[in-house]
This record gives sequence, C-alpha cells and structure tokens, in this order.
Amino acid sequence: MGNGYNSKKEGPPSADESALSLRIVGAVADLMDIDPVDCPPLFEVVDPSALDRLFEGKEGHGSLVLEYAGYVVTVDNEANVTLTEPDEL
Repeated sequence: MGNGYNSKKEGPPSADESALSLRIVGAVADLMDIDPVDCPPLFEVVDPSALDRLFEGKEGHGSLVLEYAGYVVTVDNEANVTLTEPDEL
C-alpha cells in the first residue's frame, strides 16, 4: 500500500486519541504533511459527534467506510483507522 496509513489501537486511548473523529483528521494530516487545522472540515462528510459515539467503548461487528480529503477511510469494529488512496483500491 503506497501512501496508506494504518492505525491499530494498542491499549487504552489517551485523551487525544479517544475521539475517533480527531484520529481520522490527524491521520489525514500526517499523510498530507499538514497541520490538522488545515484539513478540510470532517463535518462536511460525516457528523463527527455521531461518528465518535458509534465506536465509543463498543466492541462489535461491522465497519465504516467513507471518503474524506481524497482518501478512503475505513474504520473497523475495533476503531482501527486505515486510509487508502482511491487509486490503490
């Protein structure tokens, strides 16, 4: 996977890591080599609060896939975040 990103959670999240929406924006910012505040607003794609609640402290089945800032964002049932460029799919 060329410019992909994969974030597996290890242990309990810190306060900065606990919000899935912030982790997604941070991962995109890392790949784009920009500050997270310079990323496009996530709320234009998905409701960040709803996203955070969907994966908050839950273990289950399923995943979420959305497109954000030119990347395909996949969140698995353990809230691991994977970013893929669309042409790499």
